Amino acid sequence: MYNVLIADDDVDAWFQLNALLRRYLIKANFVTNFNAAKQYIDRNLPSLLFFDKHLQNNSTIDLIRYVKSKYPHAKIVMINAHEERPASSGLKPDLTITKPLMPEIVERAIVKLLHPQMNEFHPASLN
Repeated sequence: MYNVLIADDDVDAWFQLNALLRRYLIKANFVTNFNAAKQYIDRNLPSLLFFDKHLQNNSTIDLIRYVKSKYPHAKIVMINAHEERPASSGLKPDLTITKPLMPEIVERAIVKLLHPQMNEFHPASLN
């Protein structure tokens, strides 16, 4: 079973993403701020992390920097609202997806980051 963390201050987004992840038998944990995310990550390094771009005064870039410096192999998905372009920060998430969250986009993220050996053969990876 995978350990997934969702860091978002929008509870509705958590419910939506959590429902999509449960389709694939993935249980997600939820935090609403930078400090809670950092504490959770240090105690239980998740297999996959979903961070909202606008988490607590744009602290998402700091969170990505923290995770990538301490856990360079961690897989991070940043969630943007409505086709926003992520700011150039040097450290980037592994993937960026936009709201509204579509099931096929979330599935592609799961397959690409958790099962890279299946990308070529999995229907969700086809364009």
